[in-house]
Amino acid sequence: MPYSKKSKQLSLDWIYKIVSIRGLKMPIGALFCAALAISLYLTAIGHGFVLDDNLVITSNTHIQEGMGGIPDLLKYNYAHGHDGYNDGLYRPLSLVSFAIGQAMHELNPSILHITQALFYGLLVLMLYLWLSQLFVDHKAAVFWIVVLFTVHPIHTEVVANIKSRDELFALLFFAIAAWQFTLWLNSRKVTSLIWAMLFMLLASFSKESAVTFIAIIPLIAIYLKSNRKTVALGSLAMSAPVALFLIIRSLVLSNLGEVDSGVANLLQNSLIEMGGIAERIVTSATIQGLYIEKLFFPVKLSHDYSFNAIPVVGFSSLIGLLWLIINVGFIGLGVWGAMQQKLWAFGILFYYITISVVSNLFILIGAMAAERFVFTPSLGWVIAIVFALFGVERIKKFRTPALAVITLVFSGLTLFRIPDWKSNLELFTTDVEVSDNSARAHYNAGTALNDHAKAKPREAKESFAKAEYHLTRAIEIWPEYQDAYNNLGITYMNSGAIEKAYETYSTLIKRFPTYNKARYNMGMTCYNLKKYPEAEKHLEVYLSAYPTNVNALLYAAEAEGYQNKFGEAREHLLSLVAIDPNSVNGYMKLGIASGMLQDNENALKHLKKAEQLAPKNADVKINLAVYYLSNGVPNEAKAYLEQCLQYHPGHPRATQLLASINAQ
Repeated sequence: MPYSKKSKQLSLDWIYKIVSIRGLKMPIGALFCAALAISLYLTAIGHGFVLDDNLVITSNTHIQEGMGGIPDLLKYNYAHGHDGYNDGLYRPLSLVSFAIGQAMHELNPSILHITQALFYGLLVLMLYLWLSQLFVDHKAAVFWIVVLFTVHPIHTEVVANIKSRDELFALLFFAIAAWQFTLWLNSRKVTSLIWAMLFMLLASFSKESAVTFIAIIPLIAIYLKSNRKTVALGSLAMSAPVALFLIIRSLVLSNLGEVDSGVANLLQNSLIEMGGIAERIVTSATIQGLYIEKLFFPVKLSHDYSFNAIPVVGFSSLIGLLWLIINVGFIGLGVWGAMQQKLWAFGILFYYITISVVSNLFILIGAMAAERFVFTPSLGWVIAIVFALFGVERIKKFRTPALAVITLVFSGLTLFRIPDWKSNLELFTTDVEVSDNSARAHYNAGTALNDHAKAKPREAKESFAKAEYHLTRAIEIWPEYQDAYNNLGITYMNSGAIEKAYETYSTLIKRFPTYNKARYNMGMTCYNLKKYPEAEKHLEVYLSAYPTNVNALLYAAEAEGYQNKFGEAREHLLSLVAIDPNSVNGYMKLGIASGMLQDNENALKHLKKAEQLAPKNADVKINLAVYYLSNGVPNEAKAYLEQCLQYHPGHPRATQLLASINAQ
């Protein structure tokens, strides 16, 4: 390693001056990197909740309970708070931080983004401290490693997306654990090893992929030329907290039943339902090729690489074979380099070790690929690249300017990418241009545009047209995409193309008769088309699966009322008000149904209950007037109509009825 001492002679010596912060010697370079990290991501301060934030945070009942929800976060799976959804994951630490955020500031997204930026700043600070201990004679290289890691655009998915705090926490706590472990190797202070074990435990509770950090521990010891006994002792000690986590995880998940089938399917990961071992090996290598490409050229980033953005390929794919050879070559190079104590080899092995668990080679996971999966491994990539550059003496005078230019370019790309994470609409409509072959990317874009059309009526026509295109494209890519059919039907309904909605739902139900979401929407479509018998049929099927849906109960009763099935309508309405005792429409319709069945006593009781709940409701007043008119009490009817007009001057139905009474 001929360049080990020469790095001290660079013109960056001022960066390595030491300041004292509460007794801890803190390199100015570390503070610079932390400040840079925070500055970059504070630009997301005005952003909202995006992507899976809904699943993990905003619609998670355990987190909404604040501090009171923490026990449930510890004893259930990751997404359990979202309607009991079992994703088979256990990573409670980031969820606990969100629960604390709910208690402190009611999950204000701006505060959460500030917090995210601060955690990222703390992470790069800890990385600097660890790497400075590990590569003690290479301060200039350490500086550039941490700088390039800090500004790499591929990290935007983790830092700009609040939900990905699990990824951030896992690396943060491992960086502290590795720092303390390295201090133990250098000083043999037991307290350092205890701290290392504690933070290794916290990393494990942050995300399951922290299990790969066990293999980094002996790598650290080997690079510090520790003897075999020390390597074995350190590895055993650091494995203990991970083993404890795995035991707790197993106990928690074993009592939660089967994992939801939607977590791992063709849409999420094509390898789950397609191909054999050959396809798995070559496709995994192709995915690694994508990651390597994005690490070197971090442009055209995307939140989604699901079916069919990355096709399953076998040995017949020349590109797949090429990437397989390249990856095997890199791994072999890393092993050889580590045996020679080459510093760049540490980076190569760090990369492949930490990405192994999400590579889809050894185990199939619930995603084909994701940029967040490269967050931790990218540290290894940066270590390898920087030390490779520092190992070439001929480029010494160009090294610093080149690294500075790369830093500026990466910083610009990061600042350009962060705004895409402002909202679902921004993210989905931007990324679909990159992931044109992804069914889910088109589904996400179409769904976001549909929501945007409802929120911005002036832009509705254009938004609905774009939503139709993207949802249709999603179905073209994956004809089995039930949710895409469903949302396409919703787009037609919202845009007034009811007949097209009817055709879409007819096709969907014919192909997937057990898909219950379609039954509700088909029922509503038929109701709007005044096909009441058909509306009743579909809503009944839906209610057999979801008997407590108050909207389905109400419209089923409405459809039955139009068919003069007032007895059946009343049964549905009684169920409705039992579920929702404050339903004005429920009691009003129940009063009408009872009146049509000549049950005048209950008709009046239910109408009065509706009036009690909504004293100024025009429809309630008019129905009370109609009740009294039909029972020969015109004065009472007149009083209710006058009240209606008092609250709603000029109401046409009330005006008409009142004129009719006065004319008699």
